Amino acid sequence: MLCAVVPGEGSAYGNAHFSSGPYRDSNGHPAGDDTDPDNLFRPRQAAKMREDVDTLTARR
Repeated sequence: MLCAVVPGEGSAYGNAHFSSGPYRDSNGHPAGDDTDPDNLFRPRQAAKMREDVDTLTARR
């Protein structure tokens, strides 16, 4: 994750690369980083990014 806060604009900019998420391979088998529907990485990564951006924005 890469973020920048620009206080003069009242803005925060961010970019991130999340896990690949779930998909099926060419044989129809679950693949990717999120193969367990009860333990998904991407929603946790998005929540962490939101938390970090909120923390940065609060410091302005």
